[in-house]
Amino acid sequence: MKVLLINGSPHEKGCTFTALSEIKKTLENNNIEAEIFHIGTSPVRGCIGCGGCGKNDGKCVFNDDVVNTKLQMHLFLVHLFITLLQRVLCVQF
Repeated sequence: MKVLLINGSPHEKGCTFTALSEIKKTLENNNIEAEIFHIGTSPVRGCIGCGGCGKNDGKCVFNDDVVNTKLQMHLFLVHLFITLLQRVLCVQF
């Protein structure tokens, strides 16, 4: 399991980061992988319920914000991992 801790503060290494770092340390001490993701002052779009993601392979039609970029990177890594597993184990998911 991996936990994504989101820091929405404009101060990258401020109090929110300190609190998230403590949570991250506790998770990792319990063998749970954790990552702190700083959004800060980057633009973040909300879902407008257009349904475009359903027609676009699960990808949001807005691709100009930091959250969608991070999600796309994680989706790519998951797809890559599954592809490698399929090749090594010769199975289909």
